[in-house]
Amino acid sequence: MKYYSDYTKEYVQDICNALNSGGFMDMLKEEFDPANFETLTELLHGYVVYRNSIYDFLSYKGLVNRGKCPYTGQLIDRNSPNYTYGVNSKLTIYLSPQGLKIMQREQSENFEKLFGRPMPPVNTVNKSGCLGLVVVLLGSISLLSAGIFFFFNT
Repeated sequence: MKYYSDYTKEYVQDICNALNSGGFMDMLKEEFDPANFETLTELLHGYVVYRNSIYDFLSYKGLVNRGKCPYTGQLIDRNSPNYTYGVNSKLTIYLSPQGLKIMQREQSENFEKLFGRPMPPVNTVNKSGCLGLVVVLLGSISLLSAGIFFFFNT
């Protein structure tokens, strides 16, 4: 996995450990190991926010939004940029501005790798209330057919 900070290593390992001990291996037919993911974006999009049950479990354990950006380890709060799975969803992960840029870059790289063309422009949700819906096709061979909607708040 590509790590951007020491905090990212801790964050990913904590999530993998919780998923392995929480019975999700049986549901998803795989063991969670950081080495199984190319990027943090792949783990977040493909697992953490992809299923309500996983998000709820990790959130209950205090492992999703821990007050630091999962990418950079910078302090963040609920006023920080975030992305949300689906329309009107509670599945939200808060990021630093730099973390959001990393996630968007990884998403774009992954899209191009999968589809052989650049990802269409990403619309964002900004503080002035302009909404944009982004269709994102995600990142690992096992998720090729998944169409997932994300709102980005900046």
